[in-house]
Amino acid sequence: MTSSPPQPADPLPHRLFVALAAALLLTACLYFARNGRSTVDAPINYTINLNTADAPTLQLLPGVGPALAQRIIADRAEHGPYRSIADLARVSGIGPKLTERIRPYVSFGEQGSGAEDQGAIVPRSPTPDP
Repeated sequence: MTSSPPQPADPLPHRLFVALAAALLLTACLYFARNGRSTVDAPINYTINLNTADAPTLQLLPGVGPALAQRIIADRAEHGPYRSIADLARVSGIGPKLTERIRPYVSFGEQGSGAEDQGAIVPRSPTPDP
């Protein structure tokens, strides 16, 4: 009685496992890339004055591209300065989600406050650690 050589293990389950792992990894990468989420929250040390910013400066805001920046400027020219974040609702393409996304980055530079003289990008005062 002679022994036969050992048979190789079926490679199909191993290949399926590798393919599934690769698909999950790719899905996770695409999800995080598309949603712009990060595990690190960087401190915000500036605001953009919506009443003085030009189009390139407005495009520094998350979710604001060239077309939306132009609509913000056109709305500001037609209706006057923004007084609050709620005023952005009158701009086509800005809804509640984008409003909340840009809220930490915007300021309004009230007339007579001196803030309008600071330019479009206004540094934040450092906040003391608790």
